[in-house]
Amino acid sequence: MKITSKDWIHVLTLMTCVVLADGDVLENEVQSLIQNARILVEEVGQPMDMNDELLAVWFEVHKDNIAKVIQGPDSDKFIMNTIIALENFPLKQILLNGLIKISASDADINSHEVEVINLTAAYWDLKHIGS
Repeated sequence: MKITSKDWIHVLTLMTCVVLADGDVLENEVQSLIQNARILVEEVGQPMDMNDELLAVWFEVHKDNIAKVIQGPDSDKFIMNTIIALENFPLKQILLNGLIKISASDADINSHEVEVINLTAAYWDLKHIGS
């Protein structure tokens, strides 16, 4: 199974949307993003230069730009375009499970996080806990 670098950008973007959805960036959520991205990398089985440190750097570099968009009037469009871009992603269920784990990692599942998760699950026609 081959995943393109563009797919990885969309995966990390969607995960980052969940981290940023409630307006707070908590270390537990960032660590969960890294852990769940690593699970996807291991599942794909292809060599990739994305270790924990590089995943953390990717998040730090992109979080402000993503936050500006998802806190603005084009939030839903941006999130949907990210979800649509992953339409052929082969590990959708694992990614969705990761989004849920990221959301739950701070022990407070926020309604904005749930929105991202529900949009993702609905578009991909996947079941998840709470659906």
